[in-house]
Amino acid sequence: MKNLSFILLLIFSINTLKAQSGDPKVDALLKQIHKQAGQISFNVKGQKFLEKASLVKNANYYSINGGFTDGVNPISLILPKLSTGKYELSTSKNTVLINNIGYAIKGTIDVKVVGGQITGSFSGNLFEISNKSSSPNQASSGTITGTFSGLLTN
Repeated sequence: MKNLSFILLLIFSINTLKAQSGDPKVDALLKQIHKQAGQISFNVKGQKFLEKASLVKNANYYSINGGFTDGVNPISLILPKLSTGKYELSTSKNTVLINNIGYAIKGTIDVKVVGGQITGSFSGNLFEISNKSSSPNQASSGTITGTFSGLLTN
């Protein structure tokens, strides 16, 4: 749950962190997020969303982040490693914010790494994260499908 709380906090506060923080680790993370070379699009409940996206390298994983600096519907998808393949999306680490409601995503992500760029698709079920609990609801709140492209690996 600490990972989910951190990701949601990052989603809600990243717009206020455009200046340097003074912490080298935070500054490095912000630099990666601001290097938005790609895009991510996704469909939820008949609505289509398009956000600028970036790839962020963390200590033990990579994250595809869309809409963190100027978007309305931020999304974060976690990759265990940076290589072509199909991976599971865990409800505790993958999140999206739609109309000011946070959701955890459980599903799969297909990744293709070619020539320094990443493309792919993802799909899964959404589980609403209530303001009263840090755990996602047990019942699905719908589905999400999407694609991403143009993400730089360096």
